Amino acid sequence: MLSYQHLYHAGNFADLHKHTLLVQAMTDALALHPRLHYFDTHAGDGLYDLQSTAAQKTNEAASGFLANKNQKPPPWIDRLYQLQNGINEGGPSRFYGGSPALALALLRAGDKATLVDRHPSALKALRKNFRHDRRLEVVDGSGFEVVSRYNLAADWPGLVLIDPSYEQKHETDAVLGLVGTIIRRWRLAKVLVWFPLLDDARHQPMIDGLSALKLGRAVLSMLHRPPVAGESLRMVGSGMAIISRNLPNIAPITEATDQLAKWLKVTGETQLIKTGGRL
Repeated sequence: MLSYQHLYHAGNFADLHKHTLLVQAMTDALALHPRLHYFDTHAGDGLYDLQSTAAQKTNEAASGFLANKNQKPPPWIDRLYQLQNGINEGGPSRFYGGSPALALALLRAGDKATLVDRHPSALKALRKNFRHDRRLEVVDGSGFEVVSRYNLAADWPGLVLIDPSYEQKHETDAVLGLVGTIIRRWRLAKVLVWFPLLDDARHQPMIDGLSALKLGRAVLSMLHRPPVAGESLRMVGSGMAIISRNLPNIAPITEATDQLAKWLKVTGETQLIKTGGRL
């Protein structure tokens, strides 16, 4: 299925959650490693016009990126807004940079990025939006398959964002399988997994599955919120798992989650995920 298009949801509260923690994780990784390879399994267009008909139809950015736009964001969220301001070249917030745009804004000259998608319009947009950036490769294919087959050199730290649409029933299993493959294969990898929280608790198998995997350590950040009138979202929250062989520093993740919850007037929660043991 190739029906999902993120333009309808760009800049919503879940994007703020996902991208604040992505920026935080990338900032930490860049400070720790002299080079980094970023992978995006479901890259999408990478850049979204919030004035487009599709974005205006759902208007989800109004309760996310465009909420509180006249107020100064707290530190971790402010870093994301600074990057978005750069993407908009200091002008009005017409465009929202997705994970590829944010990653490329942070990566250094010697770093790499692999952006994967198989939606024809997304591939076209990625190649157009980032055509002058020699650090990246755009790959047409299944993010699960491409990344699982990738031969990352042992001395290259990797940061992987896994963010499928969850339109298909098998995707939770595919996510869990890929997480296990990455952590086993790449000693210096950190994995970020985004998933929706749904009122029928269909997200619970994701949390249970992460707990069952024999990983190093994982931290779970969640935002809970009631449905917003006028929006088409069925989500009641946003989940983000940060996984690596070593225990991710929970303090800044907790701080960022609390800042987001206060900023968006929702409920935030951070917890360690008990895993099946060390590798």
